[in-house]
Amino acid sequence: MILLQVEHVFAPARDALRAIIFTLHTAFLFTKSDIKTTVIPITFLAAASAPLVSLYHLPHVIFWIWVHVLQFDVSNQILQPAEDALNKKDRPLPSNRISPLQALIFRWLLVPLCGALSACYSVETVYASAALILLTILYNELAAHSGHWVVRNIVNAAGFASFEVGATLVAGSNPHFLDKIATLSIAISAGIFATTIHAQDFKDEKGEVQLRFRFSMLIQNRRSCYRPSNYSYHTAVVHREIHCHYSIDIVVVGSGVFYGISTLSLVLALFLWLFWSANDI
Repeated sequence: MILLQVEHVFAPARDALRAIIFTLHTAFLFTKSDIKTTVIPITFLAAASAPLVSLYHLPHVIFWIWVHVLQFDVSNQILQPAEDALNKKDRPLPSNRISPLQALIFRWLLVPLCGALSACYSVETVYASAALILLTILYNELAAHSGHWVVRNIVNAAGFASFEVGATLVAGSNPHFLDKIATLSIAISAGIFATTIHAQDFKDEKGEVQLRFRFSMLIQNRRSCYRPSNYSYHTAVVHREIHCHYSIDIVVVGSGVFYGISTLSLVLALFLWLFWSANDI
């Protein structure tokens, strides 16, 4: 009898804990695929560029990036849940962990949360957060994601630059200022994203082709999809590696590695061009 009374007393707390765990897991599933592509790389960039003033700042950097990734991902995934049902069935919407209406409410609740979190650091961090929120609206709600790949690349690059500015401000000793090294790192990174990020669309080719998305490299036949957008990827890799060499002081051994990779990338790009042209695909 006493055990039943104790269980009845703690039942609300237990249910609340389960609800919190379920909500956190759902939030994680929204961002799962972007942990390795966004959270980890930007954390490393911010830590190296700021530089990271202490390990105490590292959890702040990771959390700031993750919350803003969550804001973007929820916005993105409520637009075309049918695509995720084909490509990524474990996401919250196709797996029915959350309803479309709940996801929509959650999406807009995250906007003031991002702003409030950024305000804990500096006005400049709020600016970075606001830029990212506006770019998210432009990319998702205003459908820049379904436009020409050049427009998509530019918006993506601006978004990643906003991530990097905010994260670097949080990581450094002065959340109001970016020094020359941090600014140069973010500029180079944005250039890389602007010229290569379209390559990631190939992993979702199955769902996007079936849903007849208007992505240039996926809607066209296989031969045309390797021209010019895919070639620009290899060309950009070579250009950025050489540019990074001249932008940052690299030791002789590092220079040899960079030039070696650049040469291999150029050879690969030429091989692909010859291969697809010869086979007329």
